[in-house]
Amino acid sequence: MCDQEEQDNELIALEAIYDARQFVRSTDEPGGELRVYLHLEEPFLVVFKSLDDGTKHFEDMLVKYLPPIILSFSYPHDYPSTSPPLFALSCKWLNTSQLSILCKQLDALWENGGEGSVIMFEWMSFLTDNAKSLLGIVSPWEINDVEIQRSQSFGAKNLDIENLEETDRRAFQDVVSLAEVHCCLEDFNHNEKQRQFSLNVYSCGVCFLEKLGDKCISFYPCSHVYCNDCMSEYFSVKIRDGAVKALTCPFGKCNSQAFPNQVRDLVDADAYEKYEKFLLQSSLDCMSDIIYCPRELCQSPVLLESGSSMEICAKCSFAFCIICKRSYHGVAPCPFDEKELKMLRKTYASAGPAERDALEKRYGKRNLKFVVEEAFSEAWIKKNSKKCPYCSALIQKIDGCNKMTCFRCNGYFCWMCQTKLSKSSPYLHFNNPQSACFNRLFEGVLINGDFYEDEIGF
Repeated sequence: MCDQEEQDNELIALEAIYDARQFVRSTDEPGGELRVYLHLEEPFLVVFKSLDDGTKHFEDMLVKYLPPIILSFSYPHDYPSTSPPLFALSCKWLNTSQLSILCKQLDALWENGGEGSVIMFEWMSFLTDNAKSLLGIVSPWEINDVEIQRSQSFGAKNLDIENLEETDRRAFQDVVSLAEVHCCLEDFNHNEKQRQFSLNVYSCGVCFLEKLGDKCISFYPCSHVYCNDCMSEYFSVKIRDGAVKALTCPFGKCNSQAFPNQVRDLVDADAYEKYEKFLLQSSLDCMSDIIYCPRELCQSPVLLESGSSMEICAKCSFAFCIICKRSYHGVAPCPFDEKELKMLRKTYASAGPAERDALEKRYGKRNLKFVVEEAFSEAWIKKNSKKCPYCSALIQKIDGCNKMTCFRCNGYFCWMCQTKLSKSSPYLHFNNPQSACFNRLFEGVLINGDFYEDEIGF
């Protein structure tokens, strides 16, 4: 067979062997993305250390699942007869030195008999079976910010000779801070636990029938499991009796509370509306940070949620902006002019206790600073965001490297030049000496108060 036929056959075989979580075939070039999920023995302790100042900023974390090692690859025209696949290894919790060890092992597999035959299955099997032992991945596993900063400095122009000898240019730790690693590990572990729960079979603690996890709910933190049918009836009876605070685990004297989203999924719309009303009313006594529905015929109290500019009235279902008190308008700027914002800032700064209380009641105590000082405008959006080259969605870069992922279409693009990046090998843009963004993956990223490079203008 010719190289093209062997490439097509290998991609078809990979799709047949691995599910969509493990292999994603590229749609724009021959290649794809393989994701290696390492099996962990419980419990696996991850220790976070800040070695710069010797302090500890994050709690250690017990996890059952870790984010995958990602092998992005594409085929040159003469693979497999002559050349190996072009590839890059990336991971959230392995640094570039550790990933470089794996890169060298993949090269060795090709050099020791891989030439002339397809290699991707062998590479995937090697990473799955040998990465843990090769890198000494055991509990407790330490992640420190010095290694993260060293990984970032590898992408900068002032790379020293020592780093060049130790680190492979195909290895990427796609994070910029210890905080980002902590967040990624916590989110992935939680989401994977939910996915695994839905696939397993459990015995309901009420009716004792065995059902799949996607037909059950689990209370936290007790982990008692019950089927949806039993809990639907249980929740409905409690809500009908007004016992909102009694939506706890039915097991003995267990006090684990049901989450609102669990209740919403198991009761009808009328029961959930009643539940929300009771829950809100019981919360108002101990939570002062509330806002009132701006509809004149409603005026119901609405509990503010941190980090969101939208609230929905539980009584009339009116979705409104907490800043301007008009119908929610998404990312469009509030109809405030600069003069109004300046006046609000001045009024709040000079107000007495009673007047401040009135303003805080209107805007919400936690949100007033945002309302006054950080309300965005069209000029702010234009200055601080860029359009996705695929779907034109406005993207704001808050943190991370210059390889961006669009929140709307999931397309990859370069923040610096807004070039569309390959789905299978997005980092090749920063690794190509002919590219204008060569070695600029972390340029302009603020690390511990310092920029690796000055930000460029567009």
